[in-house]
Amino acid sequence: MRGINRSHLVSRSESKFAKVKKAQTSDGLEGAIGGNFWRVQDVLKNQRLPPDDIVKFIYLAEGPNLTTDIAFARDEVPLHLHRKHDELIHILEGSGTFRVGKSFYKFGPQSIIYIPEDTVHGGKLDGEIKILSVYTPKFDIRKPDRIFVDENGKPITM
Repeated sequence: MRGINRSHLVSRSESKFAKVKKAQTSDGLEGAIGGNFWRVQDVLKNQRLPPDDIVKFIYLAEGPNLTTDIAFARDEVPLHLHRKHDELIHILEGSGTFRVGKSFYKFGPQSIIYIPEDTVHGGKLDGEIKILSVYTPKFDIRKPDRIFVDENGKPITM
């Protein structure tokens, strides 16, 4: 299944996506070796976070049980939670302080952060970061399970 690029920006309107019937990958993305393989450095090489945006997602693949993306963020990741999804984050580049639940952690490149479903998380960044995220079960990118919250975990409107 070639050419499925699921890039989008949080501050821009969502693109329309093809209905997913089985596992699909972004084979047409630079850095894709084919099938289920990517060279992360090549995927990152030509991707930039536009100056007016704080987050950009590049969706790599999704299957019946998971979704994976590379994301860029600048300055902060607003506090939020996923009601029905666990998330595993691998920090590729950048550093900062990240909150998971009520705990705060310093992170840098090659850090791994596990966030159980329904857990408040977000962070203050030292500039820009690049991460690889894996969500399970499959994350519907057309209707993201992403609820922004205040310091106490109460939903807010952004």
